[in-house]
Amino acid sequence: MNVDITRKASIIIPCTRPKSVRKTIDSLLAQVDCLEDYEIIVIGKLLPDFRQIYKNDKIILVKTPELFPPSKARNLGAQRAKEDILIFIDDDCEAISGLIDSYLSFFGKKRIGAVTGKIIGKSKKFFSACLDYSNFYSHLSDKEKEVDRFISATFAIRKDLFNFLKGFDEDIFGEEEIELAARIKKAGFLIVYSPCIAVIHNHNRDTFSKMIKYHYKSGLSAGLSLSLRHRDNLKTKIKFRLRHYYIFMIIPFTVWSVQKALREVFKLTKKAFLYAPFIFINHLSYQLGVFKWTLTLSESRSGRI
Repeated sequence: MNVDITRKASIIIPCTRPKSVRKTIDSLLAQVDCLEDYEIIVIGKLLPDFRQIYKNDKIILVKTPELFPPSKARNLGAQRAKEDILIFIDDDCEAISGLIDSYLSFFGKKRIGAVTGKIIGKSKKFFSACLDYSNFYSHLSDKEKEVDRFISATFAIRKDLFNFLKGFDEDIFGEEEIELAARIKKAGFLIVYSPCIAVIHNHNRDTFSKMIKYHYKSGLSAGLSLSLRHRDNLKTKIKFRLRHYYIFMIIPFTVWSVQKALREVFKLTKKAFLYAPFIFINHLSYQLGVFKWTLTLSESRSGRI
């Protein structure tokens, strides 16, 4: 069943990179003419004085007393939002022309709860591409499709659904968007990926060292939080049951995730074999971070006994 398509949106930007967020805002302002009404809500501690830059009361600054994690900042932005559609975009991304209009076009169908798009790495350096193919392989396709998850660099969601689900779980760091996507699916809504929606992502991780550290820290931050909350598929069940013996699962889970990534990467580039060893190293680094997380969890629980 179709419903009227709204032409209004609240755009939410969690900001920890004040130097790059202006490019994010500028890329959005260049395409707001398609909207009847809008607001751009920027949340963070280290916000520049945008009032001296933008003479626009549609840009709302929410200065926080401390550096909030992105999930908490996004929740705060959603609380302030007045429109029915929430569009999230990170402060290291630039919206490609047509992003806003394409997002809104999908919400004419009741069963669609969230929409996500293509994430294109800005840097063309080799290790930047390795990171892109390791992390964002599911968001580089030229084919529109229904998906089970999205990446928080950019996505849109109905505000009433976001509120019903109580937004992001602020106790999860690193995979909070995947956890939210799981709840969207459990609530009976679809998540759609569209290549017509795209951002340029300037993650600035263009060396081997930066790439490896990023993946290790990502695994350490996320740990098994998702598996502890959602044990409804084989992989999460195995992770939960064997969490105390995770050292034996590092290689199997690395191989499982790498083969999944490579299936997509080989569709995207003929040079996939050049990236394959580094995709493996990235996923292995992530799993080592998860293993460290399991040790930290065990230690913290022992300390409470």
